This record gives sequence, C-alpha cells and structure tokens, in this order.
Amino acid sequence: MKILVPATSANLGPGFDCLGLSLKLFNETQIQKSGVFSISIGGEGSDNIFLKKNNIFVNIFYEIYEKLSG
Repeated sequence: MKILVPATSANLGPGFDCLGLSLKLFNETQIQKSGVFSISIGGEGSDNIFLKKNNIFVNIFYEIYEKLSG
C-alpha cells in the first residue's frame, strides 16, 4: 500500500485561519506485508526522526501491520 500525504501551509498572514497554501511536497509512506514489524525512514531529515513507542505514526503503522498480518 502506498500513501501520499500532501504538505500544506496554513494561517498565512492576517487571514485568521481562512488562507492556506498547497505545496508540491509529499510525505510518502509505503506499507508492505511482512513476517516482522519494522519501520525504515529515508530522505531529507530522516536522521533527525526518533521512533519511540508513543510516536503516533509508529502506533498507526503497528495497527495496520496487525490487521494485514492477522
């Protein structure tokens, strides 16, 4: 499964939450069925990301893994 989430910038200037900007940047996530649960991160800034158990993305990926492997 491949998921693309577009980047956005909201609250531009004095728009008070009514102006936004769509960017041509994406956060790409790939989920594959596997015998073990693992997460790999690549790309710019990936060395600054720490995967802890309370990370919302880790929890979501684990739930998806459980459903795909179940």
